[in-house]
Amino acid sequence: MKKCLTIIFLLVNYFSFSQEFKKKYLDINKNEITEKQFCKQKNYKVNHPVFIQYDSLKIGMLVRRKNIGKLDKIELNQLRQYLSRLSNGKINSSKAIVLNYLSSTPITPYFGKKSHWTIFKKDYLKNLNKIPNVQQIWINNPDNQNLEYFHNDRIKWIEDSNRIIEKLFFPFEFEFGSFVVINSNGNYISYYAEYGKKEVLDFTKECLKLK
Repeated sequence: MKKCLTIIFLLVNYFSFSQEFKKKYLDINKNEITEKQFCKQKNYKVNHPVFIQYDSLKIGMLVRRKNIGKLDKIELNQLRQYLSRLSNGKINSSKAIVLNYLSSTPITPYFGKKSHWTIFKKDYLKNLNKIPNVQQIWINNPDNQNLEYFHNDRIKWIEDSNRIIEKLFFPFEFEFGSFVVINSNGNYISYYAEYGKKEVLDFTKECLKLK
């Protein structure tokens, strides 16, 4: 009987919590919208849904996939120093930096033993290196413990140990990851969520033109 009463108590609390649970939806400009509008405005070419849960509130927001910004001189110098320390190599201040950032997910692979992601094809770096004044670095989230799936036998993943890259460019967690290109003046283009080598090549060329 005692066990039965405990189960009933838990169920009552569960349904009470569910009834009090509120949902809020924001568009790409952080304006509040309805759930129907949220679903209608989802467009993976330009935005990506992100869900954040608080005690009694779940917020769904659409975030822009392509973002353009600029680091000030102090931020840019600190970033270069941080990357130099992580990679044990000098970051050339005259070159643009391409960071392929691997998120903490997925924990286990979806198929096969190795990822078939196009950025792991040999022609990705070959074509990227054809663009003048570009330096590329592979960065992984410290929580990702599945680097074998992402070809760590031939790719030198560098852990974002202090989460500086995450804080600067990737405030939201996306499956697989994102990337950012930072030119020598501190202008950058970041792109959220799963991407291919074409996006990296196109946005690198675009970022180099930013002043």
